[in-house]
Amino acid sequence: MNSLNIPFFIAPVVASALSKKLPVLALESTIIAHGMPYPENIEFAQQAEAIIRKHGVVPATIAIINGESCIGLDDRQLELLSNNNRVEKITVRDIAFAITQKLTGATTVSVVGFGTNEFPAFYSRSSGSFLANSCNTPEEVAELFITHRKLKLQSAILVANPILKSDEIPRCIIDKYIDTALKECDEKEIVGKNVTLFLLKKLLN
Repeated sequence: MNSLNIPFFIAPVVASALSKKLPVLALESTIIAHGMPYPENIEFAQQAEAIIRKHGVVPATIAIINGESCIGLDDRQLELLSNNNRVEKITVRDIAFAITQKLTGATTVSVVGFGTNEFPAFYSRSSGSFLANSCNTPEEVAELFITHRKLKLQSAILVANPILKSDEIPRCIIDKYIDTALKECDEKEIVGKNVTLFLLKKLLN
């Protein structure tokens, strides 16, 4: 709890890093709950946090767990997000409702492109969805973040970095498989966030 009596929890390792002014990287959690199928999603989350720690930074994955805002998740909480079909998708506008209703939700934030003006897809550099803002250098991203903090804006910033060109599956190729999977979704009456899970599982297969 904080001075406003709002359920709020900072993991001890994150709190310790903040008190020592060590680097902490906040991570959204919607990719764990809604972006990938289980168990690939929890494996991804654990690998991502391990890579961050390897570089001397403390990861702080953010989610709302049973109405409590959590900054930094343990293995049990990551498992809850990754293998639970009742996890909500939470944006800034949903936070108050999620807390008052004691919901469990994965967080997502607004986006700025890094070296691109188009939102990258999972496996492709191109998605057809264009972004309003983009930065071309790490220095521009840092300046954006500093200005954001100086303005005392409460929302987070998601920097979308496209997959390397050498590793991507071009949109012209993968779209055919996505279209086929979407037709199957319609036939099986799969809707809502389950569409994303179904698509990713079909693409992985």
